[in-house]
Amino acid sequence: MTEVVAANGMDYHSLNAMLNLYGPNGEIQFDKDREAAREFFLQHVNQNTVFFHSLRERLDYLVEKEYYEPEVLARYSFEFITALNDLRRRRRDKRLGVGDVADDQASAIEEPVVEPSDLRPSPIDDDLL
Repeated sequence: MTEVVAANGMDYHSLNAMLNLYGPNGEIQFDKDREAAREFFLQHVNQNTVFFHSLRERLDYLVEKEYYEPEVLARYSFEFITALNDLRRRRRDKRLGVGDVADDQASAIEEPVVEPSDLRPSPIDDDLL
């Protein structure tokens, strides 16, 4: 794999290592640690981030790449998974104070009611009985 190098000629490993070296005036080089974190995001995180247009696309990708097992997802209806995902997103947005939830409306979020009928029984569960 080719290592990406920052404009200053140093990759994030080198910048991070400079945190352990004293600067010209004997100070700890905290700015090098910040530069290293920035370079790590530019060189690795941003380049490896995958974006999805829908929950279905994301789940298909995660199953295809073997992060999720299709048998586990098959136990639940897509509507149930969507409701859980929406709840997760609203709670995250509320916690971060972002999204379409205003601060004064955050406590008024109506959480979905999940009925037992929303869950499909798994054939695996039947075999265990």
